[in-house]
Amino acid sequence: MSFFVDPAGLISFQQFTERAGDDADANRAHVDKYAEIKWHGEGIINLCRDTDDEIERSVRAFLTRLAIQVLPGTSAAVRGAHDHYVHTDQASEARIDATLPAHDVAAANPSSYPIIFTNRPWPAPFADTYEPTDALTAPPDYNVEMPYEPHWSDLASPASLVRDAFWYTTLGASKLGLCDRAYDLYEIALKPCVGDWAGMATVGHVFDQVAESLVHVSANLAWAAQNLDSVWRGNAADAAAVHLHLMRRALIDANTTLTAMAAEYRTAAEGAYEFSGTIGTLISDAADAAVLAAASAAISGALASTGVGVPLAILGAAFTLTEVYKVIKAVLTILDLIAAFRALAFSFSAAGKDFGAISGSFPLPALPAVPALPR
Repeated sequence: MSFFVDPAGLISFQQFTERAGDDADANRAHVDKYAEIKWHGEGIINLCRDTDDEIERSVRAFLTRLAIQVLPGTSAAVRGAHDHYVHTDQASEARIDATLPAHDVAAANPSSYPIIFTNRPWPAPFADTYEPTDALTAPPDYNVEMPYEPHWSDLASPASLVRDAFWYTTLGASKLGLCDRAYDLYEIALKPCVGDWAGMATVGHVFDQVAESLVHVSANLAWAAQNLDSVWRGNAADAAAVHLHLMRRALIDANTTLTAMAAEYRTAAEGAYEFSGTIGTLISDAADAAVLAAASAAISGALASTGVGVPLAILGAAFTLTEVYKVIKAVLTILDLIAAFRALAFSFSAAGKDFGAISGSFPLPALPAVPALPR
């Protein structure tokens, strides 16, 4: 391909790479702001803590390298090439360009991700085809999205009535602006044990948002690469185009990785939320049975102290044993559920430990080095 350069067009391309860097930095800031889990004491979900730390370090490192090194470095290299070209005649530059290594742009282009514009005009050569930051909205409050929901059957349970009273009182207070939301009394007690399921869900949501945003950055890179030969042709231009396609491929792969990890976080969050609800119900059942058992024991003892009350005392004792059995059954069920939830947490850890620099199911891709361009 014969050498050609349009310096004004090259500035437009350089400005495009600056915007892409800003989009990447917005993703990095979004993760820093929202991807946080509150770790409580010895909660079971803390089995995931080391894995979560490793995952978030890997994601932040990837986004930092993209936003602080690769895209700004690309922009600086293109600006350096522009400044070089405006001070040299094109005939001399053509001779220099011919000595540079050739690059196969077609081979670097991941054709599995075509550029499609549906019901909208084709953008200018170095305009953004998508606005990647549109995906980076504030995530929902999963404490509100995954709340305790009182049930009519709670009317038969003294413990649940107390729980519901607490929930409705804080709900009313939230409507008066006295607190931020309705609170479940058991949530306050269970989160230190079960873990911050809302935080887990938020991280999954944020990773989905970043996955979508990065694939839009990738589409913008593809459009710029496709139009680069309108302002710049030759071996140096091909090196820049290949670089854009390599970044594009990396961002498509990152989308796949982040989407898979988001699903893992959602599974862990939903498991913790359902687990806490089940444990809460069992605690209410056990509390109700324990109160009834204690009351029945007292009544049976009083009746047995009189000769007339012996038959009734026997019935009272039988009732007491039934309630004690309910308490023991609830405790054993809770222990079984804790074992099952530990297995869920370990499963998440096993998936996560294959993340990032460790080879496995969810590796983040390597980003290409900034190409050496004339300067």
